[in-house]
Amino acid sequence: MRTLSRKSTKKSVKSEKLEKGYILYKGASVLNDAPIVAILTTKSNNAKTGNIPQIWILSDQLSPVEASAQKLDDSVCGNCPLKQNIGGACYVNLGQAPRAIYDGYKRGIYKDITKANKYPKRLIELLNSKPVRFGSYGDPAAVPYEIWAKTLEHTKAGHTAYTHQFNHKQFDKRMMNFCMVSTETLKGTLKAQELGRTFRVGNEGGQILPNEIECPSDSEGIQCIDCRLCDGNIGDSVQNIVILSHGKRSKMHDKQYSKANIIQTIAID
Repeated sequence: MRTLSRKSTKKSVKSEKLEKGYILYKGASVLNDAPIVAILTTKSNNAKTGNIPQIWILSDQLSPVEASAQKLDDSVCGNCPLKQNIGGACYVNLGQAPRAIYDGYKRGIYKDITKANKYPKRLIELLNSKPVRFGSYGDPAAVPYEIWAKTLEHTKAGHTAYTHQFNHKQFDKRMMNFCMVSTETLKGTLKAQELGRTFRVGNEGGQILPNEIECPSDSEGIQCIDCRLCDGNIGDSVQNIVILSHGKRSKMHDKQYSKANIIQTIAID
């Protein structure tokens, strides 16, 4: 015999999953108004940084390889002197991770949160637990400051951010609140230190300035996930960092900058 029973009114709650990546920004580049996208990927096998979230700044319409080949990468790289299409020694292999991220974006594998009032809970938990790399490819200055401010609200474990754009006519000076200045020469480094902390790519046998320390990745094999020294201008660290040129173009970098990294070449007023 059937009996009366009440149906459960409880709804099953799906636990939110951590996505492969999140689209933080889609819109005009601050540097030249061309369409760009900023994508945060949640996992990394980068040997230098360790497994930390990485943010990629890419053209919204061209793969990094195509944008570089057509000299249309100003929207993400600005006036960086290391751009490969001007003969620079950028260490990033455009055909590997940046291309894969772009292809994934075009396939729609990343969650678009550009219109969300707040970040998803699982993303916030991740940002709070691990340092975040702003600009694994591309310069953070290409993305509106407000996007970074929103992200920084949750980066309790620190971040890394470097910019070459401090002399770009469109540069938002508020970026210096959390970015270190990327430099290549001793003279340029001393000038840039008037703005904030510097991160210089140096050369084998080159000198280290008295107010610089060698990146622990070089000197001790420490990954960014454990180091936390490059926490922009808002952390506890006050050191300026110098790291040896690296990547497949390191010899090119040494050829271009080794003479400029000898202390005697600096004119002292």
